[in-house]
Amino acid sequence: MLKFKAYYYYFLLIACLFPFITMSQSLSSQEIARRHLETNREQWQLTVEDLQFMHLNDQYFSKHSEVEHVYLNQTHFGIPVHNAIAGIHIKNNEVVFSTNGFIPNLASKVNSAQPVITPLEAIYFSTSFLGIEGNTTLRLKNKKPGIFIFEGGDISNSDISVKLKFEYSPLEDAARLIWQLMIDNKISADMWNMHVDAVTGEIIGQYNLTIYCHFSNSGDHDHNAHCNSYDTASFSKVLQNNINLTGEAYHVFPLPIESPIHGERELLTEPADAQASPYGWHDIDGDGSADYNITRGNNAHAYLDEEENDASIGDEPNGGADLNFDFPFDPLLDPEENQEAAITQLFYAVNYAHDFSFHYGFDEAAGNFQTMNYSGEGFGSDQVNAEGQDGNDTNNSNFSTPSDGAPGRMQMYLWNSPGGQLLSVSSPESISGLYNTGHAIYGPPVSTEPIIGQLVEAFDGSDLPTLGCQTLINPEEINGKIALIDRGDCVFERKTLNAEAAGAIAVIICNYQQGTTTMGGSFGNEEPTIPTIMVEQSACQIFKQMIDEGITVSIGVQDDGTPNTIDGNFDNGVIIHEYAHGISNRLTGGPSQEACLFNDEQMGEGWSDFFTLITTVKPGDTGSLPRGIGNYVNKSGVNGSGLRRVPYSTDLNINDQSYDDIIGTEIPHQLGEVWTAVLWDMYWAMVDVYGFDENQLTGTGGNNMAIQLVMDGMKLQACSPGFIDGRDAILAADEILFDGNNACLIWEVFARRGLGFNADQGSSFDRHDGFPGFETLPECVKELKLTKQVTPVITSGEEITVTLEVTNHKETIASGVVLTDEIPDGAEYINGSASGSVPELNGNMLIFDLGDMPAGQSTTISYRLSTLTTLYSESQFFDGMENGDNLWDINNLTGIAIWDISSGDPHSGSYSWFVPDTEERNDQELYFFDPFLVHGDQPVLRFSHKYDTEPGKDGGFVDISVDGGDSWEDVTDLFFRKEYRGDIDFLTFSNAGQGAFWGNSDGYVDSYVDLSPFAGEYILVRFRFGSDAEEEGDVEEGIGWYVDDVEIMDMFNFHTEACVTSEESSVCTFAPGKGTVVNAGDPSSINDEQNLVNFKVFPTPADEVINCSVSVENPGDFDLGIFSIDGRKVMVHTGHLNSGLNQFSLNIASLPSGIYYCVVNLKERQITQKFIIE
Repeated sequence: MLKFKAYYYYFLLIACLFPFITMSQSLSSQEIARRHLETNREQWQLTVEDLQFMHLNDQYFSKHSEVEHVYLNQTHFGIPVHNAIAGIHIKNNEVVFSTNGFIPNLASKVNSAQPVITPLEAIYFSTSFLGIEGNTTLRLKNKKPGIFIFEGGDISNSDISVKLKFEYSPLEDAARLIWQLMIDNKISADMWNMHVDAVTGEIIGQYNLTIYCHFSNSGDHDHNAHCNSYDTASFSKVLQNNINLTGEAYHVFPLPIESPIHGERELLTEPADAQASPYGWHDIDGDGSADYNITRGNNAHAYLDEEENDASIGDEPNGGADLNFDFPFDPLLDPEENQEAAITQLFYAVNYAHDFSFHYGFDEAAGNFQTMNYSGEGFGSDQVNAEGQDGNDTNNSNFSTPSDGAPGRMQMYLWNSPGGQLLSVSSPESISGLYNTGHAIYGPPVSTEPIIGQLVEAFDGSDLPTLGCQTLINPEEINGKIALIDRGDCVFERKTLNAEAAGAIAVIICNYQQGTTTMGGSFGNEEPTIPTIMVEQSACQIFKQMIDEGITVSIGVQDDGTPNTIDGNFDNGVIIHEYAHGISNRLTGGPSQEACLFNDEQMGEGWSDFFTLITTVKPGDTGSLPRGIGNYVNKSGVNGSGLRRVPYSTDLNINDQSYDDIIGTEIPHQLGEVWTAVLWDMYWAMVDVYGFDENQLTGTGGNNMAIQLVMDGMKLQACSPGFIDGRDAILAADEILFDGNNACLIWEVFARRGLGFNADQGSSFDRHDGFPGFETLPECVKELKLTKQVTPVITSGEEITVTLEVTNHKETIASGVVLTDEIPDGAEYINGSASGSVPELNGNMLIFDLGDMPAGQSTTISYRLSTLTTLYSESQFFDGMENGDNLWDINNLTGIAIWDISSGDPHSGSYSWFVPDTEERNDQELYFFDPFLVHGDQPVLRFSHKYDTEPGKDGGFVDISVDGGDSWEDVTDLFFRKEYRGDIDFLTFSNAGQGAFWGNSDGYVDSYVDLSPFAGEYILVRFRFGSDAEEEGDVEEGIGWYVDDVEIMDMFNFHTEACVTSEESSVCTFAPGKGTVVNAGDPSSINDEQNLVNFKVFPTPADEVINCSVSVENPGDFDLGIFSIDGRKVMVHTGHLNSGLNQFSLNIASLPSGIYYCVVNLKERQITQKFIIE
C-alpha cells in the first residue's frame, strides 16, 4: 500500500496536503482552519494582513467520509475578494487536505476601497452593455453593508442583487473594486453575472450563468447558473393534501436505459429512494403525505414551457390521488403528441439524479436541490425547475446553477438534427452499409429524398489537390456525381461551391481524424445549392482505396418512421448531463459559490458527460465499448459517436485523447471530452480491481468507489480548478476514503492520458499553457532505478559534471548495490571530485559500492571529468545571419508576412531570421539556397531558435529534401534535443499529425537533429511557419519565430553507460540527449574568417565546358566534385589554390543534360553551386 501523504509534496502546487496538524478537541473547525492558514502563511507567501477578517463562506460535514469542509473567503477592509477561497478539509480534528486561493500581498494590489459609481449605475451600465432595454426605474428593496437588492422591473425575472467585491486579475497582478450583480434576462434564458468596475464603470467580467448545451460537436455549450428566487405563487397548481404515497408509479425509460433507442419503457412503482427522498417525490413539507399529484415535489418541478415563460401554466401531467403517471408514448408521433409522457420522463430523471447524487455526498448539507431540507442543513427553496419542450431554442439544453438556496433551472429543447448516419454505400458490397456523418448548416439540408450517385475524388491544381480549395481540374469526372474532398486549407463552403461549379450533385468532406463535426458556412460566400456531409477518417481511407472500382452512395435522412423533431426529454443521458452541472457547480468551492467554474480550464462539461456514462452502464458492459453522448437526440444510433468528436472508450485505438488535446480548443465540450476520458478510464480500472455492483446508489463495487472519488474530488478541489487540480483532489479523496490504497492505480490512469507525475498544468485560467506528462508516480514503479545527467554542452577542454541518482522504489531492501559508470575515451576522472560516495577506479570504470539500500532510499552521486582540448565537433556549415541572406531562399505559400532578416532579437551577433505570427492565414518557407552534402561520422543539424505563438494553432517545423525541394521528409523522430512541442492543428498546414514548435519557448533554445539517415545525400533544410486565421474581433497575441546560428556539424560527444546492480536486479542507462556535446571551435570563424571568399560556376546553362572562379585569402589544397541530382558523384577534380582569384575550366561534354551540383571542399569549408547542362 502506498500512503498518499508520503509523496504528496512532489506534485501539489496550489493544492497542498500539509503534514497533519493535530488540534485540541476543544477547537472548532473554523479555528482549526484559520490556524492552518496561519501556520502555512509563509509557504503560501501570504502576509499577516492577507489573513485578517477572513469570511466563512461555507461549512458542512460529509457523513460518508467524516470530513468537515470549511471554505474561507479572503477580504480587504471587510470587502470579499471574488473567488479567493481557501478550502480547509478536516477529519478527526486534523487538516487532511487544503487548497489556497488567497491573493498574496493583496493590500498592495487594490485600486480603491471606495466606489465611485452607485449600485444602480452599475445595473444600467450592465444593461446597456448587454443590450437589454428597460423603461422602468428600479426600486431599491433592501440593503445591508456591501449588498443592495433592487427589484427586477422589466429587465430581470428576479430581484437584482448588487454586491461590492474585489476582483483580482493574474494578468495585471492587480485587484479592482467591483460591483457584482445578477440579471435574469426577461427576454432570453440568459442569467448574467456581471462585474462592473466600481470606480470607472467599465465592464470587466461577463459570465452567463445559464450553461447552454448546444450539444453539437462543434457548438458552444454555454452553461450558466440561474439566480431566480422561488416564487410559489407563479405556479397555478394548488397543494394536493393527504395523497397516499403507496404505489406511486411512473411509466418511463428507467435508468440505466439511456433513451428509446437503448431499451424499453417500464412502469416503475415507488422508485423514490428511502434515504434521499424519504417522503417520496411529491412531498415538500415532510409530513408523510404527498403534497402534489402533478410532476412536482421536493426535488423537482417538471412542466412544459413552450411559450418561454420560465414558469408553469398549470398543465403538468396529473397522476391523480394514486400518483399513477402512466401515459402513452409513441415514437412515431410528433413531440406535442407525447407531452405527458415526456414531462413524466423528465420528472423521473431529475429525481433519479437527485437520489443518485445524494448517496455520493451531494446532500442537503452540501447544497443539493430541494424545496425543503429535511435535515435542516443547507438552504432549501431550491428544487430544480425542469422546463420541457422549452420554446427558447432547439438542438440545445441548459442548466442554471445559482448559489445554495435559489432554485436550479433546467431547460430541455426539441431537436431536429438530420441524424448521424446520412450516408449509405450500396456497392461494392464489401463496404456497403451506413456510415457516421456530420452535416453542413449551409446549403440545402439533407432530406429523406436520397441523392444517389457515384463517388468521385475531386482535384484542384494546387500543391494539395485533394483539398479542393481552387477550381477543380477534373470536371468531366465530377459532373453529375458526388465529389469526395479532403478537409483543410479553406472554409467548407468554398469546397462545396467549387464542386458545384464542376457539376457535382453533392459533396462528401473527408475529416482528417475520427469523428465528424457540424460544418458552418462563411459570411460573404454565395449559398451552394447542393448538400454537403462529412465522414470520418477511417471511412475516407476505405473510400479512397476502393474508389477506382466504382462506389455508389446514397445521401439522405434514414427514414425510420420517426418524426423529424425529437424530444430531448426522452434522452436520460442529456438530462443527467445537465443536472450534473448543478452538482459540479455546487460542490466546487462550496455551495454558496456560484462562479467557481468559469476559468478557462474548468472541467464542467467533463463531469457532466461522466455522470451520463456512469448512470447508463448496464451489466455486461465493458470499458472498451464505444459510448456516445446524445445518440438519441442526434439520431446517430446506439453505436454512433453521438454529439462528441469521438466516442468514449478505454481502448486508445478508439479514443486516444490526452491532456495536450485541450490545447487549441475553444469550446467547453472539446476540453471536457478529455477529462471525461480520464475519469472513464479510472471508473473501469476500479471495476477491474473491485468488480461491478449493479446497485448504483448503495453498492460497494469498483464502480461505486470510482464515483465516490470523483464526487469527493469536487468537494476538495480549489475554486477555479484545472486538470492537475482535479487529479490531485481525487488522489486526496482516495487517501481519505480508502487509505491511499488506489493511489498507484489512479496515477497510472491519469498518466495514460498525459496527466502523469511530470505533467504541468500552468495556469488554470489558460487551457493552452499546460504540458503533458505520461510518467506515473515514480514510487508506483517498484524497481531499483538509476538516472544519469551530464553537462549538456562544453567547449573542448572544459570539465563535465556527472550526476547519478540511485533510488530503491522496491518494497524490500536492495542488497549489495553497486553503481558503475564508464569514463569515455578522451576524458579523465578528476581525483577527489566525487560527492555522495568514494569511487574505486578500475581502468576506465568508476565503481561505487553503495551496500544495502532500504526501500524508499535515494542516493545521489556526482563527480567531474576533464576533457582533451583536441577533441571537438567539426562545423561543416554555419550561418549566424550576419552576412545577409545569400545562403537562403524564401517562398511565400500563403499570406504576406514573410521570413526576413531581423535585428530585433538575435541569439548571437546582430541578426537572425524572423517570421511574425499573424492574425491572417500565413504559410512561409525558409530553406537552404544550395544543397549540402551530408557527411561525417555523426552529422547533426543544430539551430538556435525562439518562438512565441498561439498554442496549438500557429507554429513552425523543420523538414529535409533530398531531391532539390520536389518533396520533403519529416524529421520528427530525428530530434534528440528540444524536439517539437507537439502536433499542430491540422488546419494550419492541412497535414494531420504534423509536429511543430508552438507556444512559448521562454527564450532561445538549441534543437538538434540527427542527419545520419541522410549520409551521402545532398539535402535542403527548410524552416516552415504557419498561422491560422483568427476569428473576427480576435487579436493575435503570439509574436513569431526567430531562427539563428544554423549549423551542420560532424558531432563529437561523450556518451557512456552507467549501471546499477544488486543481488536481486540490475538496470543501465545513458544520459539524455546523447550525453555531452563538444562544440566546434568558434563556429563563426567558418564563415566570417573563412578561407573562401567567393565561388562561381558559369555559364549556366552550360554545354561542353563550365568555368569555375574561386577566390581565397590563404593558399591551400582543395577538391571539387560534380554530383547529379540523385547524389551520384560523376566527376572529381583536385588541385591547389593560390591567394586571390583562381580560375579553371572543366570538360563536361560527356555528361548528359540535367541539373548538377558543383561542390568545393577547402579545409573545413564546403560550398555548393547548382548549374544546368543543356
